[in-house]
Amino acid sequence: VLEIQKGFWINKDKDEAQIEYTSYSFIAILSKIASQFVRLKNIQPIESELAKFNISINVKKTIALHVVKIKILKWIFQRTKAKKIYMTCYGEFPETKSANDLGIDTVEFQHGNILNHFAYDVRHNINNSFYPKHLCVFGQNEWSYLKSRHYIHDRNNIHVIGNYMIDLCRNIKNQSLQDLKKTFTRVICITLQWSVLNKMIYYIKDQAQKNPTICFIISASCFIVTSIPVPTLYRCSSSLFSKAYTTT
Repeated sequence: VLEIQKGFWINKDKDEAQIEYTSYSFIAILSKIASQFVRLKNIQPIESELAKFNISINVKKTIALHVVKIKILKWIFQRTKAKKIYMTCYGEFPETKSANDLGIDTVEFQHGNILNHFAYDVRHNINNSFYPKHLCVFGQNEWSYLKSRHYIHDRNNIHVIGNYMIDLCRNIKNQSLQDLKKTFTRVICITLQWSVLNKMIYYIKDQAQKNPTICFIISASCFIVTSIPVPTLYRCSSSLFSKAYTTT
């Protein structure tokens, strides 16, 4: 098993001796340095097409970075003799492309909304070598939606498995959470990511002020700084069920 982690400090918290670890930050920096030496030709048609829609992208830089990253990842996957690649986001394009080119099974687990999401709303039968071969979804609604799209070519590779994170959290006992349940009439956790953070944070703070008997816990993918102290608003810096709560 190869586990690729963000950051330079590897957290080797697994008991299995067969796990190998590597730093994605190291891969990213190495790719950025090496990409400066990549020479590309015939990119003018791409730039012209983007210009039609007033999209400003450094095409040379973007493509060169992906080319190098794919080469590095292919080397890593071959060295570790990878058989399957698991991911939890549609955005792992270099990893998916590298594995698909090597004939390695790629499996994505649904992590959020799929219906009408721009990444999954693939309406044309295009070259989807950057997309995974398998997608595990929460329920029948996602399965039905994806059946009419081309994100996954083989419709038999769309698997309904339920919300595995909810199933996992339901069986985890955390003393900090249990203590909060004794103090408040209800504990509500809100998961946020950068795309909705600014729109939601003030609404949540307002609700926390209006409902002092309810504890609101924010589990966000980025650091949150709030200017108004709210006694019932808590922030979870990483995992809701493994980290201590800190008042914001």
